[in-house]
Amino acid sequence: MLIRSTRLGDLDVPQRLVIKFPHGLPGFPEPREFAVVPYGPDSPFFIMQAADDPDLTFVLVDPFAFFADYLVNLEDDVAQMFGVGDQNPPHILCVVTIPQNAEEMTANLMAPVLINWASGIGGQVVLEKTPFNTRHRLFPQGFKKEEAPQSGTAAAEGGVKLAGANP
Repeated sequence: MLIRSTRLGDLDVPQRLVIKFPHGLPGFPEPREFAVVPYGPDSPFFIMQAADDPDLTFVLVDPFAFFADYLVNLEDDVAQMFGVGDQNPPHILCVVTIPQNAEEMTANLMAPVLINWASGIGGQVVLEKTPFNTRHRLFPQGFKKEEAPQSGTAAAEGGVKLAGANP
């Protein structure tokens, strides 16, 4: 699928990377389809480009690459709405804010983006009763040249917890 982006140029995106957001995003109710593309093969970052709005682009990050204790506790109705569960866990990404000084970029851990790759459905969920907020620094010590964050799955302490699921 060809998607136009004012920031990235024309993107030829495989259909499997185009995700439908039936409820839009908070603050952006109209775009309902987004291309969610990895920034690079080993990068924890993703680009999320609106399919029908070339000016709407988000940077997302795999939060588990930076926050080992991150936990998304999904209520049963939310898990059901996204069609996710123990056999089909969601891919969790967080919206990144990049200020003038990129070393001060933050991730919104309070409102993760959930993606069900099997169904092609996604959405953003605002977590309740969570210690996480909207501005967690990704690089609190600044950039380190010898270390590059790696993408990965949930760390042993972090992850996704589905309400009603056995621990």
